[in-house]
Amino acid sequence: MSIGKLLREKREERELSVADVSAGTKVNKKYIQALEDENFLLIPSQVYAKGFLKAYAHFLGLDAKSLVDELAAFYKSREEGNKAAVSKPKITRMISVPKFPNLPKLPDRNTMYIALLSFFVLIFLLSVYGYVLSHQRRAVLIKANPPATGKIIPATATGKIIPATVTGKIIPAKVTAKEGKIEVKIETIGRSWLSVTSGDKELYSETLEPGIKLRFVGKEIKVKAGNGGAVKVYVDGEPVGLVGKEGVVSERTYRALE
Repeated sequence: MSIGKLLREKREERELSVADVSAGTKVNKKYIQALEDENFLLIPSQVYAKGFLKAYAHFLGLDAKSLVDELAAFYKSREEGNKAAVSKPKITRMISVPKFPNLPKLPDRNTMYIALLSFFVLIFLLSVYGYVLSHQRRAVLIKANPPATGKIIPATATGKIIPATVTGKIIPAKVTAKEGKIEVKIETIGRSWLSVTSGDKELYSETLEPGIKLRFVGKEIKVKAGNGGAVKVYVDGEPVGLVGKEGVVSERTYRALE
């Protein structure tokens, strides 16, 4: 039986919807649907696909290893097909170029210098334009408490397969004066997807690059990271360490003391 058919049948046996599975596994609904449809190329990378499949299989009580092995075989066969296509020799036709008796005169030295200088000026302007655009995007990401979109930015992911099991720990913190709340600052030192909630409210959900800083305030702030060793946390200005270990999905809850 195929991966998608097995997942769909087990889900329907338990009378669960795709939204129920998404809520239980914290995996986006479109990736749950992609696994059932076996549209694996919709998922950003093989690493994420294996992690999502493992989480789905555990949620349904299935043998995750056999399903992940089958998914790995799919990617291996696809890679071998790509290699075969690249190694296939290309046949090119030899085109005879007619000879022209009177070739045009080459430009003088001054004209060549001006053209070369114009080329380097154009390259410099394009570099400055790209630099400005990248810093504008970085400034948008650093804004504190951005609205939650629930969207995962597709990107090429490298590294370890992220296990589906999550380690959780509630860490009490001192109460901010007069507010009865705590301030939680987050800094990424590596690449990781991040989810921040306060009670039932989702404050943030995004995949972040290293060097991003975020700030949240509330009575209870729950931080969940796909790569626990890539996310550093500060509570009321004091460092409390990393969310978890490198390459492991980790979760920490920071709560104001009564």
